[in-house]
Amino acid sequence: MHGVIVTHRTIAEHLGVNQSTVSRALKGDLRIRPELRERIVQQAEALGYKPHPMLSALTKMRYDQSEHISGQPIAFIEEDHANSTSMGDWERLPKAAGKQAELLGFHLEVFYLCDYPNVAALQRVLLARGISGLVIGTMKSTTLCEQLNWSRFIAVNASPSLYNPPLYSVTLNHFEAVFLCWQKMVARGYQRIGAILIQHPKRTRDDDLREAAILSCQHRYTPELITIPTLFHFHESNTIQRVNDWAMTYRPDAVLGFNDSEWYLIKNAPITQPGFTSLHTNAVMGESSVQLSGVLDHGTYSGTEAVRLLDLCLRSNLWGLPADPVYHTIQPRWIEGNTLRAIE
Repeated sequence: MHGVIVTHRTIAEHLGVNQSTVSRALKGDLRIRPELRERIVQQAEALGYKPHPMLSALTKMRYDQSEHISGQPIAFIEEDHANSTSMGDWERLPKAAGKQAELLGFHLEVFYLCDYPNVAALQRVLLARGISGLVIGTMKSTTLCEQLNWSRFIAVNASPSLYNPPLYSVTLNHFEAVFLCWQKMVARGYQRIGAILIQHPKRTRDDDLREAAILSCQHRYTPELITIPTLFHFHESNTIQRVNDWAMTYRPDAVLGFNDSEWYLIKNAPITQPGFTSLHTNAVMGESSVQLSGVLDHGTYSGTEAVRLLDLCLRSNLWGLPADPVYHTIQPRWIEGNTLRAIE
């Protein structure tokens, strides 16, 4: 339509739908049926529709200055209180999310699913407080995923797990984290590199990524050496004996661990203390002189990035469960520590 300004109203008239429906569809609002959304997008392209830059800027300015953003409450939801006390740096996740929320003009409240008789009760409280934006922490069951009416909320995962709902998610790039640690060990002269990692009883996407990365590193960096099989565990009663047997059999000179629990396991094994790197580096409890070398535990960054992602979703009106969930990965950051000295 040369010479004619194509507006949302123009598109709506061609399709016989409301103007508001066109507006929501072009913003990616998931309340619009996928097939209708596609029709609207195709019609907009056929008519040569282009958003007016000044109107778009004005809309954004109004949104930024409105009460919708200023002090708008959002929620961080955990399944229970255990995650806040037993997961090392992950206790920083809601704190970091809260700080980022303040910077963006939100007010973040933390809710624990275990504090409510059921999901419906939690949902009533959220809606009564005017909360539509949710940051979801680690879920240990499918309860929230199955029972919350997601069409009433805009939500993202800050700690995706096997039981988290299929939302836009923030997560560490687990593949690159393994590669970073492996490269550091090779660069410092280590050759007999082994890995001791946690593997969940029901394998997760993260488990698969870590194992695939280890196999890739073994093939790329030490193909001529004996490949040390990865020892997987989930804190079973015989884990200590399995680690001792593994260490005596393969005698690694460096070990990649999941967190400080593997450092304790290999430290007490009956072999010369090997170099050690961790995929979730934090302070070692009870060992003030030890700082693990490895990837910085990403709880802080996941919390920050999750709120930024939620802000974008709120601005785009992305209600409900997305048709195509996307993972926003955080690149690993190296912490030097003192458990991986160079071999002289």
